[in-house]
Amino acid sequence: MAGRTRAGDGYRFECKTRDVLRWAGYEVIRAAASKGAADIIAVRTGQILFVQCKYTEKLPVSSLSVCPPEERKAVLRLANMVQGSALLAHPVKEGSKAVDVGFMRITGPESYNFTPWVLSRASA
Repeated sequence: MAGRTRAGDGYRFECKTRDVLRWAGYEVIRAAASKGAADIIAVRTGQILFVQCKYTEKLPVSSLSVCPPEERKAVLRLANMVQGSALLAHPVKEGSKAVDVGFMRITGPESYNFTPWVLSRASA
């Protein structure tokens, strides 16, 4: 069996993020191979999210330093075009294992320009 790779870990994390957003009631589009500003675009009534996914060993994530400035600017620009939200998805660990997806709202291009963002499930 082949060993784990960073690309494989990133792909699995993007899929987990996609699944978490679907669970919360979003329609989700995943940009394969990260060819655009956002890895994931998620939409539900009155909301559009542009999500940059970063699988990282640098936990806990306390800044946007895991996301390069160019990527932060690109996803923020895209979100601002349609009054959407630019988010960073990152792993939440329990011990040494990633068990969940956490989110931060990107509020500017600098590594300190973020606020916590909590995913809520859409009401039925």
